[in-house]
Amino acid sequence: MKLSFATFQFDPQQQLLLNNGNIVQLNDKALRLLALFLSKPKDVFSKAEILDSVWPDSVVSDQVVFQNISQLRALLGNNAIKTFSKKGYQWQLPIIRLTNNEVSQNQVSETSTIANHKPIKTKLKPELSYFRPSIFPVLITIIVTSILALSILFFTQLQSKSSLLAHSKRDQVVALTIKNTQWQLSNKPTNLSTHILFNSPFDTWKTTAVNQGNWLLATRVYPLDTGVALRFHIQGAKRGWSDYIESDNLNQAYQQLEVLLSQLAKTAYFSEQEDTVALTLLPIQDDTHANMTLVELQRAKLFFKLNELDAAEASVNLQLSQFNSALRAGLLHLLKTQINLWDQRWLEAQVNADKAIDYFQKLTLQQLESQALIELAWLNLVNQEFRQGIQILNRAASKARLASEPVLEVNARLTQSFFAAKSGQTELMHAQLDLAKELLQLHTLVGSHQVPIFIHLAWIANSNTNALPHYLKVLAQPFSADYEDDFYFAAAQVRNIYLEQQNYTQAMTAILTWQRPTFQILSHAHIALAQQQWQQSLDYSQHAFSQALTSNQKVDALDAALLILELNNKHHFHINIEKYAHFIKQKATRRWLSQNKYKLEAVNF
Repeated sequence: MKLSFATFQFDPQQQLLLNNGNIVQLNDKALRLLALFLSKPKDVFSKAEILDSVWPDSVVSDQVVFQNISQLRALLGNNAIKTFSKKGYQWQLPIIRLTNNEVSQNQVSETSTIANHKPIKTKLKPELSYFRPSIFPVLITIIVTSILALSILFFTQLQSKSSLLAHSKRDQVVALTIKNTQWQLSNKPTNLSTHILFNSPFDTWKTTAVNQGNWLLATRVYPLDTGVALRFHIQGAKRGWSDYIESDNLNQAYQQLEVLLSQLAKTAYFSEQEDTVALTLLPIQDDTHANMTLVELQRAKLFFKLNELDAAEASVNLQLSQFNSALRAGLLHLLKTQINLWDQRWLEAQVNADKAIDYFQKLTLQQLESQALIELAWLNLVNQEFRQGIQILNRAASKARLASEPVLEVNARLTQSFFAAKSGQTELMHAQLDLAKELLQLHTLVGSHQVPIFIHLAWIANSNTNALPHYLKVLAQPFSADYEDDFYFAAAQVRNIYLEQQNYTQAMTAILTWQRPTFQILSHAHIALAQQQWQQSLDYSQHAFSQALTSNQKVDALDAALLILELNNKHHFHINIEKYAHFIKQKATRRWLSQNKYKLEAVNF
């Protein structure tokens, strides 16, 4: 007896899976796992039971279970197999049991349909049965012509001046060294995969770079209808640069990337400590350089990181007003979505997210579509449309998996878990959290990639006391710029929780060497305030404000200004508070004002 579900048919005896009559290629273990689920679709199978049934004579880790379940989900859909936290997995799709007579009728029906219709021309590789003997001479001619064309292309590339192209693959990671303001390929080629650098750029650089002058460069090629998109990430000691180059062919794309590398090699952009200084090191607008679109987008990203939201949005709007490709427009709308979300302008964020998704769908760039969908989902949280948000995040996770982007999928799963927690769906919350953890194990995304897990566990904890251990786990990790915001958030929470407990000595342990000086000074100010050392707290706050202005750390300057207003409201120091109040009025973002609403009300702001 054969089994039918969705568009699939499965023959348990022959271990054969069909989709709309076509054989689906699956490995033996995935087929045996599918057979197990279909044999008892109402049962919840634990990992131990699955291992005993599918791998009875093998010693394997739990990861193979999740790996094969992920393979089945990618083929059959996310909803085919459900995860029950700490229990196991259960089949979800309705099953129809077919008799041999029904199967035969289906096969006859399919045969008649094929007989009555001519083959449809598609871009896909045609079946061999469509070829007739008379076509072979033409086919041989095409093959010979193709070989000649490829030979010409090969020798043309050999003559190219591009050193990158001479060593390049479609997906690669290369090490670069900078000498005398010139870049060159390192003598030691890397054995790193693009996944490693794209997923963990800062951590990978730390473990492989020899000195501050070394860069790592990852590239990946995506076909477009009108050419190619070359995705790249350059990672240096202090910051990275991610973007896409769209071009007619791969050779031109690499040449454009080389121009950018040559410009950046003349600066200390990747080794400069301060983002504000790095901003000034970006190449100046020059119409003769085709890659200025790359520079301008990076400039907008730096403005955004510095919380200069108006400047960031103005830069994006200027670029959108100029002629842009669909890819460039999609990237700009994605950044504008992030800016709008940060500044709590929800309607504008919705418009830009929809535009970005539309562009990326048409380009079939699933990793970018997934990223835009995750941003879009946060708007559903704002509107408390939890079910719709969870559906969008399911799409984002599916797109990330199809694009082989595990970090994006982890992000989608964690966000979905957070939505479930907010809507009281405890079972879904744990299921998505477990999926995120399993993904990290499956793809060996250890170290700093555990930080979002710890932050999430702290968020869903029912008290500060229960959240504290999770925040401490974040601070126990080596600092990674890939999760800079999470590290600073955890440090502030640890400090504040210890101060609530009047544990001042432990609060000092939250001041760590990787933190920017203004943040460290502010922590001293908060600790002095908790100990009722009013004048010392004021001195620290004023020093932090001054230093933050100098280094253009706007959020630290706003936090210091508010702390000064709080101190003066309680103790009436003889200071001019107008400049601090004026600074807040001029520089505060909607997000910062929302986060500090009650403190501002307390000082009659």
